[in-house]
Amino acid sequence: MARSAASSPVPYTTLAEKRQRIQMHATSTVIQESDRQLGQDGYTDQSPKNEFVTRSVPNQQLTSEQRQAKKNLKAKLKLESRKRKFQTRYDHALRRNDPKVAQQALCDLEGVLEQEKELLQQLQEHQGDHAVSSTESSESFYQPSLLEQQSRSIIEGVYHQLQRSLQNTTTTLDGDDQSASQKEHQTEQARELLRNMTKGTQDLDMFDNAPALRGYVRQKFIERAMLVASSLSKLAQFSVQEEFHQSPKWETHQKLWKRLQSIHKVVSIGCGPGCDGVGIAAWVESQSKHNRNKELNEKLKPMAELVLLDWAMPQWEQIVNPLAKIIAPGLIENVTSGTCDVLRGPESSDNQSALQHCAGADLVITSYLLSETRGRWHSFYDCVMDYCCQGKSSEASEEGPFHGRDGTLFLFSDPTAWQLHEWLHRNRDRLEGWCWLDSSMSNEDLQVLEGRVGPAVLLALTKTHP
Repeated sequence: MARSAASSPVPYTTLAEKRQRIQMHATSTVIQESDRQLGQDGYTDQSPKNEFVTRSVPNQQLTSEQRQAKKNLKAKLKLESRKRKFQTRYDHALRRNDPKVAQQALCDLEGVLEQEKELLQQLQEHQGDHAVSSTESSESFYQPSLLEQQSRSIIEGVYHQLQRSLQNTTTTLDGDDQSASQKEHQTEQARELLRNMTKGTQDLDMFDNAPALRGYVRQKFIERAMLVASSLSKLAQFSVQEEFHQSPKWETHQKLWKRLQSIHKVVSIGCGPGCDGVGIAAWVESQSKHNRNKELNEKLKPMAELVLLDWAMPQWEQIVNPLAKIIAPGLIENVTSGTCDVLRGPESSDNQSALQHCAGADLVITSYLLSETRGRWHSFYDCVMDYCCQGKSSEASEEGPFHGRDGTLFLFSDPTAWQLHEWLHRNRDRLEGWCWLDSSMSNEDLQVLEGRVGPAVLLALTKTHP
């Protein structure tokens, strides 16, 4: 029902002013002394803290001060997560042209900020004025960069083309047009599939459910594609801002950024409907446009090849095949797909083909897969590292195409950093460097924790191929 002018909520101009006021006063608790205390001994490495710290010490091995410091960091993380939740709700309300929900989100955010002030006061009383300080929150109403905005425009364009293509097929996945009741059915089926994927209890039969796959695309395609684009955009911002030049990780970030400028072949493992592949293709295209607009001498070349691999690829092909026709040869010159099973090693013929693709890849992307498989991925990903680091390919030789090639980039995202820490721990000696492209990016003391404000995102670079 249309709202009358008299009953309309507060105008957007007022909301914008209120949003600006909240953003100016939003603070996040930074427990500097607690960070220092936790950083003294709170890591598994006996050597001083460095970029290859991957795990935190169990609470039983921490002093009472260190346990309190860790507790304070988790309290900060919880508040930041709630602020992100209300920001997302606010942004969605604006896109739906719903100022009533937008204003409620701002009110909820004010409540969280009050809780944050109370926490700050309690910590000051407990540890003293010099133990705690406050600073403007980097997460409060995070403003996307131009690179992200351009990537989103491309991703949304691909998504809408894909939806039209699926609806226009002679035999749609649901057998009929997209009515409201069908969308509700798709959403219900997709939620059940996602619930099992989160618990790691999915089986192949669950993917023989066309409404679930369609619902998955509607719910997750843009979100997961944008996660890739927005994460890499954070590294772009870090690389150009002078205040980060003195960071101890500046050199590592520059190596990662330089390697990202020559992405030609990408392998997406556990690709699903191809979200990650579209995300990186959109980002590369946006970065290329940015370089052309800035008249930079070094311009990104279009991606040459995208390889989509999934355990349930025969089922996902009804989505992936139409998608490939949309993005190739426009965003990507060539798109191929195949099957791989991360629960098995190189003995699988499908995995042999997947490993060959990884050996020649510039970037390997994995999203929300390590946590789903809960450590059962070790054999497969150890082989992936073998092939990437040693150039094991039927095409490779001592002077072949992989001889002297730059290292391979790995981009992981997961709900928490739990399994990403495990991957780092297993491969630290093979890495040239890595960085977290999530809410912990500028706070190393938060990086050893499992929780993040939003997903955990890790970008790593293997050492140069011999």
